Amino acid sequence: MGRGLGLFLVGNIARKLGGTLAARNLDGGGAEVTLRLPLAAIALGGADDDG
Repeated sequence: MGRGLGLFLVGNIARKLGGTLAARNLDGGGAEVTLRLPLAAIALGGADDDG
């Protein structure tokens, strides 16, 4: 069995990258984990992208 350190580390990395990590228990067992990370402006062809 794990010690729960994995999600802690993922949450810290997500926050450092400007994102979030959320987890919730599901009815009937199990869990749902959502990781959200921002897209880089250059990847979207943002205003700072000269190309």
